[in-house]
Amino acid sequence: MSESVAPGEPSARAIPSAVPDAVGSDWADRRPVQVPLTQEASDGRTVPAGVLAWCLAYAARRATAMERKGASAADVARMLEQFLADVRRSLAEETGLTLHGPAPAGAADDLLDGRVVRWSHAPWLAARYTVCVVRRTREAKRAESHAQVTAVERLRGILQTQRDGHEVVLVPNDDGEQTQKALATVADRYGAHSWIAVADRPAAEIATGYREALRVLRVAVAARRPAGLYRFDDVLLEYAIAQSDLIHAALTRIVRPLAHHEALRESLMVWLDTDCNRIKSAQRLVIHPSTLDYRLSRIRQLTGYDATSPRQAHMLAAALMVDALA
Repeated sequence: MSESVAPGEPSARAIPSAVPDAVGSDWADRRPVQVPLTQEASDGRTVPAGVLAWCLAYAARRATAMERKGASAADVARMLEQFLADVRRSLAEETGLTLHGPAPAGAADDLLDGRVVRWSHAPWLAARYTVCVVRRTREAKRAESHAQVTAVERLRGILQTQRDGHEVVLVPNDDGEQTQKALATVADRYGAHSWIAVADRPAAEIATGYREALRVLRVAVAARRPAGLYRFDDVLLEYAIAQSDLIHAALTRIVRPLAHHEALRESLMVWLDTDCNRIKSAQRLVIHPSTLDYRLSRIRQLTGYDATSPRQAHMLAAALMVDALA
């Protein structure tokens, strides 16, 4: 047996906006009432007294009305369960308050967009987060196991979403040891074929942390760094080079002549990736070493830089990186 809302009574979905009319001064002075906001225990968070008073009074009126109409105890229990679920959802969506449980869908996107205020009272909101931006290869997706996915989803307080074609994981950073364990779990999930860029920020600055991590990720990939976890300090030199428009333009000009010579460009990348090892490069390219020598000679003719010189090889590597970022 179901119970409809009586005419003139606000629904659970309208609780926050209906509270001022229903409880008057209780809402106006926003007197806090301590309540357990999680299933485990109270953590000192508060919910305005007016919200609680209205919820209790409204639920009691509905239960009494149902009993008078002959509803069974089971029907009343189901009504109360659904009502409480609606209350939680309404509070979370309209006031940023949650009574218990994980963060609602969309919370990660709100934090990334700088909309932290609406969740300022939420029990799941950490003071600081490590923002992780992940780029996965096809090999990483194939190697991912159900157990690894589950391990990340079970991490306490973790938030996940997708943005700009990348996966974003927000790891609470309130405890150094626990944070490191959580990051290790995240790295284990995405495996050896993924790049993970991270940045630590207070909750109110997650948006800037995301931008930093995304930039670090792009620089690491453009610099052909091996898959792994990277912070700003790990790509400091490359990051600085990429920030200067003047240097960016000058380096791009160096490798521009290779734009229409795919074999030469690929050979240069492999040469740099193997630390300028002639035999390894030839093996990876599946060509004769003498063919590699010829290609390196052509690169020198076209760019004016000798890839066999350590100093000039670094210039070519920087040029390829900024060209990839363009």
